[in-house]
Amino acid sequence: MIETMRKRIALITIIMIIPVLLSAVPSLPYPIDTVISYHCLSDYQKNIVDTIYESLSDCDFMVEFDEAVPEAELDIAIENIMFDYPELFYIDYEYELYYTDDDTMITDISFNPTMSTDEIRVYSMLLFRKAEDILSMIPVNISDYEKELWLHDYLAILIDYSTETETDYTPQGALLR
Repeated sequence: MIETMRKRIALITIIMIIPVLLSAVPSLPYPIDTVISYHCLSDYQKNIVDTIYESLSDCDFMVEFDEAVPEAELDIAIENIMFDYPELFYIDYEYELYYTDDDTMITDISFNPTMSTDEIRVYSMLLFRKAEDILSMIPVNISDYEKELWLHDYLAILIDYSTETETDYTPQGALLR
């Protein structure tokens, strides 16, 4: 019964947002060179991150590497992906690794999305628009520090802690609910 209700809500949401989806696809609100931890990675790890990011951004949750990747290097890349790319909010922290004959070399990785591809597109659009709305409210003639403080204070007022739904601790729970 609950699952049927969730599907109906998702379908209604999708129908209401289809014109928005057809009109534009959100672009990143920041250039990749602003992700500080990315610059701390080795070139090899950056290539792994880039491969995974490109796949996940296209809602392709099965990532196949051209050549097997050491598990230790993959772990570092995945940590970077999970913590530094909020636009990938729909990726679950659980994933499945596919090994070569060597137990330390990975050929493929399969991620678990927390929602359907259509829901990902809808919520991504809504979240980017909400973020743009919030950023547009920041006063212009203040220092970068004051902008950060303003944003901190705004979010502290906007967001309440809750455990009512499974999305409470996600970007859509924080910004859209």
